[in-house]
Amino acid sequence: MHGFALNSVLACHLCSLESLKFREEAKAQHWWVSDSSFGLVDEFFKVPLPLQAPRLMSQGCAFGNFRCRSPPVLQLRRDKSRINNYSMGLRAAALIYLLLLVDKADSEKGFKCGGILSASSGNISSPNFPSRYPYNSDCSWLIVVAEGSSVHLTFHHFELEHHASCSYDYIKIYNGVAEDEGNLLGAFCGDVSPPQFTSSWNVMSIIFHSDRHVAYRGFSVGYRKDMCGGVLTGLSGEISSPGYPLEYNNNADCTWTIRVSNASLVTLVFLDFQLENNEGCNFDFVALFDGPTVTHRHLGNYCGADKPPRVVTTSNNLLVAFKSDFNIGGRGFKAYYYSGECQQVLVAVSGTFSSPRFPNIYPNNINCHWGITQASGYRVKLFFPFLDLEERNSLSGECDYDSVTVYDGDSQADPMLGRWCGGERPPSLVSRGNKLLVVLSTDRNEAHRGFTAAYLGGKCSPAAGVICC
Repeated sequence: MHGFALNSVLACHLCSLESLKFREEAKAQHWWVSDSSFGLVDEFFKVPLPLQAPRLMSQGCAFGNFRCRSPPVLQLRRDKSRINNYSMGLRAAALIYLLLLVDKADSEKGFKCGGILSASSGNISSPNFPSRYPYNSDCSWLIVVAEGSSVHLTFHHFELEHHASCSYDYIKIYNGVAEDEGNLLGAFCGDVSPPQFTSSWNVMSIIFHSDRHVAYRGFSVGYRKDMCGGVLTGLSGEISSPGYPLEYNNNADCTWTIRVSNASLVTLVFLDFQLENNEGCNFDFVALFDGPTVTHRHLGNYCGADKPPRVVTTSNNLLVAFKSDFNIGGRGFKAYYYSGECQQVLVAVSGTFSSPRFPNIYPNNINCHWGITQASGYRVKLFFPFLDLEERNSLSGECDYDSVTVYDGDSQADPMLGRWCGGERPPSLVSRGNKLLVVLSTDRNEAHRGFTAAYLGGKCSPAAGVICC
């Protein structure tokens, strides 16, 4: 199929693959999907496949006789000459994914819950809910809504075994495909419901696991497709008007609540802005509030073609509202936000910093900034002892996916000293003035360990052209 949706164009049919320990007496249908420009050689499956795609239920597939989670599903990329072994990894270019549809015959243990859900709204619950869930359960739900939309989750009931690090019974929520830890939004257990979540694109995953001791009633969660708005909780992210960069709809009414960790503030930066212009901004406008609701301090209404100023909250919440009237539109807007965990201003003469969660895997979908500022007359020397990011795009040769970029100044409008990715360690860099800006940008899949950096400020020797310590 071209794309990641159940109504995508089928590119090819496969007639024999080797399965994951399927019992031969259990009738099974397997649906592999691939871009037709790729061949596929693999040893996972060897089961006859029907030439017609299996019929799917309107609410998604298979409740009680379906299991989506499996050992790694393979991913192909147009820019890669090899097959990457990721657990349901995906990129918008070329994808393979797998639907396992098993009829009522006995199958391997574990094929009892989970599924791919494609309806615009629905509910997910633990096995046997509202009764106690069974021991040794492993369930995986993949929610896929229309492209250009996001997935919004709201928990109605939550009651799992408690553990300080949620190592026994738990659910995990992913901003995209599961098993890529860069997409992980959180792991939850006990009896405190997780907060509302909104994905940053049209895919979200939920994993449920129970061990062999102690069971509770489990959970019930509703999801819906959001064309705009939602609750955003990542270290950083992007928001944009519906349909951006195409003209937004009339009578739009969108609200985003950005919520970061308690010790952090929210910074919002507009990259593009074009709305209907009028005095007072009463027709089409973006309104900002320093808190989670419109009752908090109003930071301003903005319209026209002038980008709003950068906004920094006084708490860990920011409310962004977008409204349009019944006529005259515009291109809309695009903005990104980041939290204090993803933003630092470094003013000491020397110091070190690293990517979020280092030495563990950094999150996907982040845009983090480190600004280094020294006294007037000083310059900054920057080193990268370690760098491990996603590799370059082998077609373009560019760092199109995850990258570290260094600017000779305090903004991305200043000259760029370089952009790096993969395992290529940058050379030592020296600023022309007293400021440097380091930006880490990651896309929505394949995260790595990140980087460590060290800097030193000092006066420059004109003869040698280097910082004197």
